[in-house]
Amino acid sequence: MAARVSLRRQDAADVSETETYQLIWLPAPFLSEEALRAVLPRLVVALVPGAWLVAGTNPVGDDALRRTVGRWTAVRGGGNSFDAARMSEELDALGLGETRTFPTVPGGPVLVAARRPVC
Repeated sequence: MAARVSLRRQDAADVSETETYQLIWLPAPFLSEEALRAVLPRLVVALVPGAWLVAGTNPVGDDALRRTVGRWTAVRGGGNSFDAARMSEELDALGLGETRTFPTVPGGPVLVAARRPVC
């Protein structure tokens, strides 16, 4: 039987399952940076080996000014400053691999997918 979880912003740091999920969808832009940093390591542990974490993220800005304004706007709106490049780095640092990015619509969200290695 497939497990399904709905995660509210205030519940993000309370994820406690281990090796339970085949796929986790994380709408990252809607979490504060504090909540995102707290939940990412827990989500990695919640994946079964070989499973994927897919995070919706903001695109990487074309230049330094756009990146800065985009990060500022996201944080002011209650989100975080992670863009697709930073999310990829964080997932790699947490031990996930096969990291891939998938643009959606021009200027729109980017999906970052990473897989928990099979031991």
